[in-house]
Amino acid sequence: MSLEFNREKKCAGFAGVNNGKISDCISISRFSRGIDCASFALDNSGSITDCFSRSNVGKKFVKPFVINNSGTVENSYMDIGDAQPDGPDSMSAFEYDFANTSVDELQGPLNPAFYIPECEDPKFADIDFDEESWHYEADLEYNPESAVVVSSANQLFEIAKQINDGDFKAASSVYVLDEDIDLGGKKWTPIGNESHPFKGVFDGNGHKVFNFKVCDKSLTFAGFFGFIEDALIANLLVDGVVKSGTCSGTFAGASKNSKIFCCSAVSYMKVRKRTGGFIGRNDGVIEKCAFYGKIKKAFPLWWWLLIPLIILGVLIYIYITNPYKNKAVFNNVPIDPYAVHTEDFSYEGGQNTVTFGFSDVINFKNGIGEFNLVNPGYSNQSMQLKVQITDSEMKEKTGSTGRTDAEQAEFDANPNYDPKNARIDVCTSGLIPPGYQLPKLKLGKLPNGNSLPAGAYRAIAYLSFFDYQTNERAVINSQLPVLVVVE
Repeated sequence: MSLEFNREKKCAGFAGVNNGKISDCISISRFSRGIDCASFALDNSGSITDCFSRSNVGKKFVKPFVINNSGTVENSYMDIGDAQPDGPDSMSAFEYDFANTSVDELQGPLNPAFYIPECEDPKFADIDFDEESWHYEADLEYNPESAVVVSSANQLFEIAKQINDGDFKAASSVYVLDEDIDLGGKKWTPIGNESHPFKGVFDGNGHKVFNFKVCDKSLTFAGFFGFIEDALIANLLVDGVVKSGTCSGTFAGASKNSKIFCCSAVSYMKVRKRTGGFIGRNDGVIEKCAFYGKIKKAFPLWWWLLIPLIILGVLIYIYITNPYKNKAVFNNVPIDPYAVHTEDFSYEGGQNTVTFGFSDVINFKNGIGEFNLVNPGYSNQSMQLKVQITDSEMKEKTGSTGRTDAEQAEFDANPNYDPKNARIDVCTSGLIPPGYQLPKLKLGKLPNGNSLPAGAYRAIAYLSFFDYQTNERAVINSQLPVLVVVE
């Protein structure tokens, strides 16, 4: 695959270059100023069908849907806020004014695979995938008995090294995740390159790989995957930082004759030449995939050398005022199925407002607990709830932490491990936007696959907050004691 890019820094919410097929995909992105950008794709000579994008530069919505189009764009839409619609453009992407269109009107033209929750004001509506349809039966295309089960960060790093070093067997193998994997914020070398592409199957099995950064400036193809060819990747969420590559995307730098199904990418990116939020260059098939994130402009080395004192001052200011500035996290969680819309959104602007209320006892019966978490309409933060129990409490009440033996062995081997501080999640909610109430909560499985035994547990209700418009994670969070009673 040859690349002929000009020197301009350009980016798009989903794909840099598309010569293949993209269908049923979503891009929700924010760009910094000074970048030539497109809402969905820069160059399209393939086909884009049944897709949706919402992209912003500051408070302005990004247009057009595609910059250079010699292919086809059908039944695809982009949000233009309250700007005046131009109607169908030359790329056949319709511009939808969310601010003045009802949810019912939007649901009609959009792909039925997309889900729009009921919302009083459609401009605050989140578009996501219908959970029942967002899964690809990848195991029908390989023998599960021959699959390599991946369950740790060390294992994943070793697999990437083997493939990039030219191990043909590793590059052609079948990999299946059996749990979420935290890469610990370490430097990540993308899986596969142009000389040694990944040609196997990677089934995320509904799990995610997160907390990684791609920053090697010598890379051509940058992302969680670098270069894939004749591969199948499905059911995987990646969440990391990508700051390098001349052909980059959070999920993959480039795909040749490959298939990517039911995957999503959450990222903070920096543009170097041409960038796509999800993929840099696609010469394969991508279906039911999504990108959520922020894309900023990367400055050349001479600029940093020219005015180092100014840059140093800016970095110090950012660090002091907001140490999480370069660690923005965009929530990719749909609204909780038990959430009920109880009042109109009434936030009037100004300072950030977080208000909530909930019961101090959760009684679970048949796996469902009565909780009554309320997020009032005048708040400007959506929230997500996790109920956590410390290891010491679990050991006292059940004799086990609820982890697998292998997982617990890793914890016990850590000299800093403290059972009084370590916790496990026993249930996790979906998103609760302003004006919604969560009357019920579903009890999840323990890490070892068992259910939480009957009894009373001292627990922590841990609340994370997200901007109601962008879903960017807030610096603040809250944790309060709660009693969990399982019948």
